[in-house]
Amino acid sequence: MSKKLKLQMRIMILALRKSGFRSLLALGSVGLGIAAMMVMLALSAGAEQELQAITDKMGKNLFVITEGEVLAPPGQGGWFTSTRLDRSDVAAMNARIRGIHTIVPVLEGSRQARLNRQDVMTSVRGVTPEFLEVRNFQLDEGRLLDEQDSVN
Repeated sequence: MSKKLKLQMRIMILALRKSGFRSLLALGSVGLGIAAMMVMLALSAGAEQELQAITDKMGKNLFVITEGEVLAPPGQGGWFTSTRLDRSDVAAMNARIRGIHTIVPVLEGSRQARLNRQDVMTSVRGVTPEFLEVRNFQLDEGRLLDEQDSVN
């Protein structure tokens, strides 16, 4: 080693001895910062994996078409929710759009239900048997939907 490097090392060691506690605190702070960063990276990776699992479960190639708000005809003013999609639209999309594996019509709405003598508003969803397959839902109890459950 050169004399200059030896002198620098000696000065560094003397400085560390002189302010040992302060140096130990600085090293501890750096170590704590590195540990906190590692924990945050691990949590971020875990959250990303969880989000990816949820996305995979829902279906990656899922495309949803819903009714939407439409400008009311002249003279009526405002907006209204269009309910123009019906079973004939499903059949037309199935016949005309290539590459579609399954089309599942869904009718959604809010309805009042009674639970223990108390009225509550709840969401109601009418689906066809293919809905469970398209959304990757698994049955825990009961029975799966079948064609007898479909109302024409």
